[in-house]
Order: sequence, then structure tokens, then C-alpha cells
Amino acid sequence: MSGGIGGSSQGTPAEVVHFHEAVPVFRMLEFSMFPEERLGAEEWQRRQEELLSADPGTVSIRALTDLPDGDMLIFDLNHRESGFPLAVSQIGFPEEAQPLGLTMSEYLELATELSPMEAQMSAGVYPYDAIVSAIERRGLRANAYWAECLSLLAESRGSTQERMRYVRENPQ
Repeated sequence: MSGGIGGSSQGTPAEVVHFHEAVPVFRMLEFSMFPEERLGAEEWQRRQEELLSADPGTVSIRALTDLPDGDMLIFDLNHRESGFPLAVSQIGFPEEAQPLGLTMSEYLELATELSPMEAQMSAGVYPYDAIVSAIERRGLRANAYWAECLSLLAESRGSTQERMRYVRENPQ
């Protein structure tokens, strides 16, 4: 990786560096909710380097990624001992962040489980049941963010399947 996130002058914890090295090939939340908003790995890395470029001493709340709906996936550098719990907030309002119910490593585990589904979606197949099952197995339905996510997935299931059918019938 060039400069940015992994640089020791940044003081970025190793867990955060690992997260940024592991995730760009699969943006789990963004892709399952917004499959048309696909970013390549290089663009994802560039955005992350910008988000983490501030001196760690200046602010402890950091954004991991911007989501297509205008929210930010954030964590607090001060919560390393609890595995960097993630939260979602509107851009500019981290004090109103909604807990995601996952730590950084748990998010990576979920993203890893869902990553094969990205290829299916890119090929025009919508693995709705598998996505829902992966979220529910982790007991996330009780979390407000995931409850809304699951509700939106269910509500948009038909239109997403139609988009996937279009992708299948019109390969690029």
C-alpha cells in the first residue's frame, strides 16, 4: 500500500490497517444495499487514505468509509480494548452515531462470508436469502441499523432481483 493508512507517522492501529487492506475488494454494506454503486479497490483505498489522513492526536472518531446513502461507517480510536466497535453516522454528526453491533473484526468476518455473493450479484444473481441468513446468524436483527437494513432488503427484493435479471440479460 502506498503511504497513507499504514504509515507509522499516522499512528494508525494495526487492526485498522488490516481492515483497510482486507476490505476494498468487497464493500459488504455498500454492495448488498447499493449494488449499482460499485467502486474498484484502488478508488476505495484512495478514499480510505483520505478519511484516515488526519493526525490521530487531533480527533479520535474516524471514518472507515462513506456509504452511498450519505452516511459514514465510523469508529473511535479510544475504543481499541473493545475491538473498535463500529457505528454509522450522518456525515458531520458523529455524536449521533448509531451502533452497528459489530466490531471491526466481526465486520470483516461478515464481509468475508458475504464476499462470494458479490460475484453472484455481478453475474446477475441476487442471493437475498444468504445475505439475510448471514446477518441473522450473528444476532443482528435486534440492532436498529440491521433491522432497518433487513427491512430495506426485503422491501427492495423485487426491484433488486429485476436489476439482477437485467444484468444477467445484458452482460457488459
